[in-house]
Amino acid sequence: MQLIIREAKHDSVGEVPLTRSARADVDAYVQQRQAQTAAIGKELSPQSLRFVSNSNRSRGRLLTYWG
Repeated sequence: MQLIIREAKHDSVGEVPLTRSARADVDAYVQQRQAQTAAIGKELSPQSLRFVSNSNRSRGRLLTYWG
């Protein structure tokens, strides 16, 4: 599995190979996001933000570079 980064720092684009451990972590995170989304009566679509902030100041928004 590879993680494709569509937008990154300085408009760079790339692919990141994932280790088995990293893939397991990403899969667990996606399952958590699906559960959170289902809890509010929605579905996680392919267009949904994947990595979102959980901080009090920006909860639910796109995770920033610093996040």
